[in-house]
Amino acid sequence: ICSATQIIEEENKSKSVNSAVTLYNIGLIHQEGNNLIRASQLFSMALCILPQVSYPSLTALILYSSAQILYQAGDFKRATHDICKSIQEYSRAAMSGTSHLGDSVELNLASTIALLGRIHFEEKN
Repeated sequence: ICSATQIIEEENKSKSVNSAVTLYNIGLIHQEGNNLIRASQLFSMALCILPQVSYPSLTALILYSSAQILYQAGDFKRATHDICKSIQEYSRAAMSGTSHLGDSVELNLASTIALLGRIHFEEKN
């Protein structure tokens, strides 16, 4: 039997995840509309409220989207930083089996690595 504290903690975690997903989705809308600053702010807010330890694949997805914005803005150093963190989170999700994104972890990881490759290519040119 769960204690009341455990139930409240789970409800709070669920609310945090729902809020983080909502912020992320709104950020994607702003990214599609080329409002990159607002999208970046929303992604940062999503990361702040998300219980990242429990949701590594969602954390990685948000970091990847943030890296895309930084890449578009030409900030390759910060984009690379977010990509590296994203790769770590995807790897952790794949190894622990805690993916909440279904079978797409490997595809998302491949996309993340591809973005890293594009950045390194452009830095050399």
